[in-house]
Amino acid sequence: MTTMRKIGVAVAILIALLVAFGILYAMPRASVVMITQTEVQRREVPSSATSKSRDMLLIYATDYQSKKPLVFRNEDNLFYFKVDSSDVASHAARLSKDNPDGAVLVRYYGVRIPLFSAYPNAISLTEVADDYAHIPWG
Repeated sequence: MTTMRKIGVAVAILIALLVAFGILYAMPRASVVMITQTEVQRREVPSSATSKSRDMLLIYATDYQSKKPLVFRNEDNLFYFKVDSSDVASHAARLSKDNPDGAVLVRYYGVRIPLFSAYPNAISLTEVADDYAHIPWG
């Protein structure tokens, strides 16, 4: 194999990995969780002229089956027609106080990247029965 051929194969593999990550990030998923807490964090947005900040709404949850802790952000996103982040935050706060051990189906997109403090974005919350089994596309 020539050097140019090896470089071409490496570039093709890199492009395939980037496309696969993009699909993984963009495809909505769902998890059954118990919502434990909500929080608003102020984040500084880097800007050349002035220092700006924005609020990030976080939803802390525990996976219903594995008991693994999960964190979701809650921000508007026009691509998913989500313009009700305040309503979702209110619903999450109510669920964390009124029924902290209840099962909730969280639809979300994105991945958790601890290095960059990136969280998946919650699209919607739905109360479900304790024995609920989510079937995607069903």
